[in-house]
Order: sequence, then structure tokens, then C-alpha cells
Amino acid sequence: MKKMDSATLTINEAEFNSVKKAAQEQFEKTWGTSDGAGFSFDNLDFDVNDIEFKDGTLTVRGSVMTHNEAGKEIDLGFMSFEMDFSVELAIEVIEYYMKQVNKMKTVLEALK
Repeated sequence: MKKMDSATLTINEAEFNSVKKAAQEQFEKTWGTSDGAGFSFDNLDFDVNDIEFKDGTLTVRGSVMTHNEAGKEIDLGFMSFEMDFSVELAIEVIEYYMKQVNKMKTVLEALK
């Protein structure tokens, strides 16, 4: 399991309160009751504003968005997290993109 080095979540309280009840009901329907606060969102979006890689650490920052029952977009707040970018993960990423490059190479050779 990959662990995050740090995580920050800033909640837009007014917007969150507008969908809080529905999110609590969805949580209870999916997971049952909770000793603490539980919230589930069917359509939560993480709108990435920035991705940074520095000194082996991957940092991702962005806005957390959802929609209310009427379909209006709700800006729940901002989230940022940092995690070590391990050698194993780097190898996985490189292997994936090598396959993509090879596919493009095959297509380009066929077009000659």
C-alpha cells in the first residue's frame, strides 16, 4: 500500500452544507452507520490544477467538485496530497508509455 506523506483538504463550508445531508444518506446507504462523520458522493470530481515532481515526491493539487440534486456544480473545496514516487511506480509508468510509443511507432511505419 502506498502511503501519502501529507494531505490537505480545505472545505468550502457553505457549498459543502448544501450537499451534506444527501452525502450522509448516501454513505449510510452504502456503508451503514458510522461512529464519526461519513459522506459519500456518487459523482465526485477532482479537477487537478497542478502536478509537481520534485526530489522523488509527487504533489497533486486541485479542486474537489460534485453536483447537487438539481445538477448544479458544487465546489466543495481544495485538496492537495504528496507521496513518494517509488522506483517501482516509475518503472510501471515507463513501461506503460513505452507500450504507447511502440503503438504510435507501428502506426507511423504503416503510413510510410
